[in-house]
This record gives sequence, structure tokens and C-alpha cells, in this order.
Amino acid sequence: MENISNNSSDELVTTIDNPSSESAGAESYPELMLAADDLTLGTTSDIPTELALAVESIPFPRSQSRRPFAIANAMAQATNLENLYQITVTELRKRFAVDRALIYQFQSEAQGNVIAESLTTGYSPTLGQPLPALAFGRETNQLYQQQAVVSINNVSNDAVTPYQVQLFQSFQVQASLSLPILVNEQAWGLLVIQNCKGPRQWNDSEIALLYQVVTELTLKLQANELQQQSQQEVIRERLVTNLVQTIRVAPNTQHVFDSITRTLRQFLKSDRVAIFQFQTDAENTAANNGDVIAENVHGDFVHIKDVPVNDYGFEKQMLDAYRQGDCWVAADVQTQGLPEQHMDVLTQFQVRSSLVVPLRQADSLWGLLAIHQCSGLRQWQETEVAFV
Repeated sequence: MENISNNSSDELVTTIDNPSSESAGAESYPELMLAADDLTLGTTSDIPTELALAVESIPFPRSQSRRPFAIANAMAQATNLENLYQITVTELRKRFAVDRALIYQFQSEAQGNVIAESLTTGYSPTLGQPLPALAFGRETNQLYQQQAVVSINNVSNDAVTPYQVQLFQSFQVQASLSLPILVNEQAWGLLVIQNCKGPRQWNDSEIALLYQVVTELTLKLQANELQQQSQQEVIRERLVTNLVQTIRVAPNTQHVFDSITRTLRQFLKSDRVAIFQFQTDAENTAANNGDVIAENVHGDFVHIKDVPVNDYGFEKQMLDAYRQGDCWVAADVQTQGLPEQHMDVLTQFQVRSSLVVPLRQADSLWGLLAIHQCSGLRQWQETEVAFV
């Protein structure tokens, strides 16, 4: 989809309509006059078994057979990702006649944010809310990836735990249907429709239709990701070239370190990049003592050079991995089972997500390059890890 530009998914979009305007707004985009067999959004080999059966075996009524293509046609009008999200949820809510449609993006294994929502007036919005994955039926992104459809017809009967009941009740949810959005075979997020007025029996044709919309959305997200990767490659090449030139003319080592932290933070759009050097004066203190010798920090977050730390609390297993050249990638530092002392230090530094790369000199662990996200959770991309 060439016309989608790069806009951060941190921008949130929502539409809230009065129920009385449903019928008037349902046909705001022209429908493509196609029969169901005229267009295939994916081969049956790509479709999870239960959805393949639904798509192939259910004879859509003519009015319903046109709906997937009406929605796809509307999505094709999007000029950027945020516009795409908004069109998708708006069209879904109207055409399924539900009270809420939303897009949920994973930020870590078990947490994420609602980045787009269309909602009938009178119910509590979820837009922008950091919510556990359990709020839509399953605990982790892996479980959604394993189960192609999470169908909850009546939360009073189908909710697994009291906490899940509480989550549903906080947004007046009575019934929910969720399908995973898989990008590059990973669970990127969820496409969700919900009923708040009362329970609802989701039927096979509705599941099949929602799957077709998920497929269309996935194709557009993948196309956008490929485009962004190509652009990022060009930017990275320029960045490396400029950084090498800066290093060549740098008057001293400190200037080099300052240039590296500033350039990386701006490129990665992180909240902090720091270079940490281990002490080497005594073997028994080298593991947990050292100094931050350079950092670049966004906004008002803590400058860790100003925070006195006597013991960083690195555990032996982590240090051994660093000595072998392994990176530490954490979308959510609180779920990593870190030693209490090390977790306390990260909390002092306001760290939510972390990417740490070992810096080695000869056969020794000289220090660490730490990239921190403090404003919220962050799913580090493979291309980002490979770059640093």
C-alpha cells in the first residue's frame, strides 16, 4: 500500500457515534459490487483450520457477501496508518452493529494499548488505555497466536477468573470477539469487536468476515513495514557514515562517546542511551561497580550520571552472557525475574524497557551500551537490535 506514510502508532484515534446515526453512516463508502467468490484475501493454506472451514463452507447472503469488500474498499482510501486504523474500527462497528470495535497493539508479552476505537455513546472508552492481554480473553500474545479465534458470547459464563470479569465490567463488555493480527508471523495485536448492551452469540459467518478484515489489515501493515525498513536502511547508512566522520575528527574519546549516545538516541527515538564502564581495579568489585561515562537523555527523565550507585546488582548469569557477547532485550523489565538490587537500580532510573549491548575489549567485558525506554513499554525490533 504505497500511500501509507510513516506515522507513529503512539498517536491514538477514536470515533464515538450516537446510536441513532448508525444507519445513516453505515454506507459512507461505496461498496464494491463483487460476489464472495470474486476476491480471495488469502489461500486456505494460510488460514487457520476453523477459519478456513468457515470461509469455504458458509454461503454469505448477497448483502453480507459484499460487506468484506465494502470494508476493504474503505480501508484502501487510507492516507496513513492512523487513518487506516480509524476507518477499520469505524466500518467494523457499523457493519457488525456492535457497541465497540478496537485495535489493540501488544507492547510486551502480556500488555498492550488500545490504539484505535469506535464506540457507541454511553460506554466507557478503552482508547489509550494500557491493558493486559487478558482483557480480551487470553493472557499472552503467544496464546492468541496459538488460538486463532477468542469468542466470548457471555462474559458472565465465559470469563475465566474474577479479575477477568472485573476487566470486562470496567468497560461494560457483555460479549467479545478477538482475532490476532500477525505481522511476520508474530502477534502484533488484536482486532476486537464487542457488545455492551448484552450477550451475543458470534456465528461462523461473522468470524469469517472479521478474519477477512484482519487479513486485509495485515497485508497493509506488512507493506508499510517493508517500506519503513527500506527507508530505515537508507537512514542507517547515512547515520553510520556521519558517525564515522565525527569519530575521525573527534578531539578526544569523551567527544566520541557523547556523539554515539546522542546519535543513537535520536535515531532510535528512545528516552536514554548511556555508556557504562565496569571498574577493573579489583576482580571482586568489577562485576557490580562502574561508572556511566556518557549519556543522552530525552526530556525530564533522570540523568543516571547524577545518581550515586554502589551496587548495580548484576547477577552472574547475566554477566556471563554479556562476556559471551549476548545482548539483553527486555520489552518489560518487570517481567524478567531480575535480582531485587538490579531491579531497584532500574526503578531509580525510571526504566520500563531496556536493550543492553556488551562492549568488549580484547577478551574482557569493558562495559555496556544501554538503551532505555522510560515513558512506557517498548517492543524492540530485530532490526534495532541488529543495528546496535
